[in-house]
Amino acid sequence: AAVSLSWGGPGAFPHRYAAGKRQFEQEFGVAVTETAHALREPDWLARNPRARADDLMAAFADPNVDGIIATIGGDDSIRLLAARVFISIRLTAQRRRRRKMGCRYWSRFQRFWTQRMTAP
Repeated sequence: AAVSLSWGGPGAFPHRYAAGKRQFEQEFGVAVTETAHALREPDWLARNPRARADDLMAAFADPNVDGIIATIGGDDSIRLLAARVFISIRLTAQRRRRRKMGCRYWSRFQRFWTQRMTAP
């Protein structure tokens, strides 16, 4: 599943996103689906960190999703930490491990999950 955790690049440049998605699918032999808000315009995503958080949680909960791809980086992803994601991330992630790909800002989530997953 493709999620926009920060800036809405796919919504700002849909032709670029489509080309990247096509290349990714061809190279890796997978089908990429977007979460509900992944293609929204950047201004809307900036005003709605909760929707971005909900997209991430939906991707973890969906049994048809085998991996999660962050569509673009950006420091605004930090606002998801306050949006509710990590209240339920431990329960969801424990039920089903996922592959995660993306840019350096994705490492914030990865580090947080690792710490929370190993905590008593």
